[in-house]
Amino acid sequence: MRRTDRPAMSVSWCLGLAMLLGPIAPWAVSSDEPRDPPRDERLAAVIAAVRAEEAKVRDIEYDVRTIIRDDREKDPVDPTELAGLATRRVVFQGTRSYIREESFTRTFAIKSRIEEVSAYDGERTRTVVSGNCANIHLGRFVHPKLCPPHALPLAHLDVSLPLSVYLEGTDAIRAYLGIPAGEAVPLLAGGSIRVVARFLGEGEIEGVRCVRVGVAHITSEAKQPYHQTLWLAPSYSYHCVKEEFTWHEMHVTELRQIAPGVWFPWKIDVGHYDIPGATQGKRNIVSHEVTKARRVVPSPHNAESLFHDVAIPDGLPVYTITNRALDGSKLPQPITGDHGRRLLENLATRVADQARRYDPIEIRAIASHTNLTPNKRRQSSLIREAMEEHSIRRGELLYSKKQGSLTFLRGSGSTFDQVHAYDGQWTRYVATQQPEAFGSTAATMRHGAVEDDPGLMDSVFTHRPHLLLLRDQMILAPLTYLLGLPAQDWPRLPALRFHYCGETPVDGHPCLTIVGRFTGRGYDTNLSLVVDLATDRNLIPIRLTTFVDAPGARPLPTSLGRAEDLREIAPGLWYPFRVVTMHFQGGTRMARGQLLIDSRDGLRIESATLNPAADDAIFGKVVVPGGMNVSVSDETGHRVGFIRQNEPGVPTLSPQGYQRLLREHQRKGGLRNR
Repeated sequence: MRRTDRPAMSVSWCLGLAMLLGPIAPWAVSSDEPRDPPRDERLAAVIAAVRAEEAKVRDIEYDVRTIIRDDREKDPVDPTELAGLATRRVVFQGTRSYIREESFTRTFAIKSRIEEVSAYDGERTRTVVSGNCANIHLGRFVHPKLCPPHALPLAHLDVSLPLSVYLEGTDAIRAYLGIPAGEAVPLLAGGSIRVVARFLGEGEIEGVRCVRVGVAHITSEAKQPYHQTLWLAPSYSYHCVKEEFTWHEMHVTELRQIAPGVWFPWKIDVGHYDIPGATQGKRNIVSHEVTKARRVVPSPHNAESLFHDVAIPDGLPVYTITNRALDGSKLPQPITGDHGRRLLENLATRVADQARRYDPIEIRAIASHTNLTPNKRRQSSLIREAMEEHSIRRGELLYSKKQGSLTFLRGSGSTFDQVHAYDGQWTRYVATQQPEAFGSTAATMRHGAVEDDPGLMDSVFTHRPHLLLLRDQMILAPLTYLLGLPAQDWPRLPALRFHYCGETPVDGHPCLTIVGRFTGRGYDTNLSLVVDLATDRNLIPIRLTTFVDAPGARPLPTSLGRAEDLREIAPGLWYPFRVVTMHFQGGTRMARGQLLIDSRDGLRIESATLNPAADDAIFGKVVVPGGMNVSVSDETGHRVGFIRQNEPGVPTLSPQGYQRLLREHQRKGGLRNR
């Protein structure tokens, strides 16, 4: 630990010596029954001393630079290349605050550069993330990297609050961040139920006497608390000069005086352990995160415009948030009982009547998917998808084709080609992804239509206007089918039930609102879908919002979809020509009340044609490459066998051949084992 000069023993260190005279109490935190220990006067004295030092730098401005080097993500071409680089300007001035961060990250072959600005002017906080979205909070939003000087050594844990507040524990942290009682504290992944600090004793770091404080994070996932140990140096403004945690260790390697008797952590080194080894008690450092100050200004005097003139680029999504809830978006209460069921039945009939008006129809569209926050540990994760889509619907006859490109985190790309169609007898499917090293070819035949299949993801997708928003939630069954389900649960029916909620205006359109909840195995039963159907636009869903009943997630939505640019394709018949769904990040950002886009689904309609002049032959035109085995299923979707497609062409099976497959499958006991 480097410093420019050695100060005399301070009054606060004398206070620290007095605190060490008493015996040290054992750690008394149970993950089964989290509770704060009795008040410890020694810890209270430490907190008071830290708070007194924090008051000396309440108004401050600093610039820091962070460099990340990760041995696990070295570029084979340039192994010395950085995994991450960030510069931050932080200002605390009176009740106002400001942070601007520019970051560069490299995740395998994907490189990204992001600029983020968050400023609080005393009334509202404006946060803009380039290429993502903007949030306007009515009140104060505490950005995870908005760290006061004493919390800067813990910035890697997003401890963006006074160190004294952190040491006071759960209730004080919630009060500072505006987190309601009963919700997790958003400092660790998944949040902590309780954060409890204990006075541990004294220690010494490179000849500097320190007070040791232990902090336990009790979470809902871990059986035991996560333990953290802090070394606070009274001689250096009570800054945390060393920290040990389950997955890392931190050292302040340089401190500088910025005013007489006032110190600043100038250089901070965080060594991150290999996580599998860390769970076994090993401390193998595989990456370093080094933060170094570049400029510190005590008592800054910036113009007020710095805190309220935050430019929002044109076209960037803007979300206004009040009390950690998105304005105009909430989880409604359904109308229960017989009255609610009658209202839903009436709505189902009306939606079915409107949906029939869009048959027959042909649609050509461009679909896209963009993942803005790829999983750093999964090289095969999808980053970008661009598809041309074509669908035709004529009564029971269905045709759907999509082809385009995929880009993965590892930098590789592939092409995708899929045809799915029903000709009145067979539902055929073929999909090919090239090159073969990254993909495969699959072909199936199913007896009968698949559109009304009980599975929510096994339908022939045609661009029905009442279904476009549901597809972004991986729900491919028609809305008319879902609304018409009986109240009782049948094993073969989708695990999704809708309920009528009432009337809601959306973007100037009168709407009827329904809420859907998943009820069966294999689905997230905490997920709710709120769908708003425009009564002046053929009851087409024009907004779909999802919520998750989980600590730290509500009341903010987890996704928000809109159907826009509605055009009349025939008198009194409307169709949305643009559909966009934003899926939001969870974790600490959402728990703190910020919406940040995780991925984006988009659909742009190129043409919509009623009564198309398509040849009926197209509904059976599903060409399978030669040399493939085609999986054959019965009407219920159970596989009964295979047929060999020796030459390229449309797979066919005579009624006699299908009956032979059924008999052979039954002989082997397949039907009895369903």
